[in-house]
Amino acid sequence: MVDDLRRTIASLRKGDELSVGDLSDLAIKVVDVLALLELIHGQGAYVVDAKGRRSDKDLVGMLSASMPKLRKGTTRRQAKANARKGAGRPREDENRMPKAEAAPIWHDVRIKTNDEALEQMWGWSPSAAHRYLGPSGRPKAGRPKKPPQKPKSKRR
Repeated sequence: MVDDLRRTIASLRKGDELSVGDLSDLAIKVVDVLALLELIHGQGAYVVDAKGRRSDKDLVGMLSASMPKLRKGTTRRQAKANARKGAGRPREDENRMPKAEAAPIWHDVRIKTNDEALEQMWGWSPSAAHRYLGPSGRPKAGRPKKPPQKPKSKRR
């Protein structure tokens, strides 16, 4: 079927029409239909459906009528690119201390800094600890804030 369609498209000349009952007769996925239409239009031909709509004049109408029968999908190039990315980052839940054990350490104010608490909580990052366990209750560390400056007097 696909080879017949490819041969038919290859044999089209400028001004030829390819008659189909519906755009879903060309392919199953929207992206494949669009790719085929690009090939057909590239050769100067057009598609006519059963209602007499031409792809070079009323493509939106043809697509909207065919949408319930068509599936969405990525292009082959995009699918290959996605496959090269891999399955993604593995979940860290299995690779870190359970929340019930980590929470008392995180909220223990006898531990001076969050970094010291995180050293005892294997597998936890600072952002994950704050997100899932809330604020630690320790005073914020860092550079002290400057006192507000007095406004400079205007010279005359």
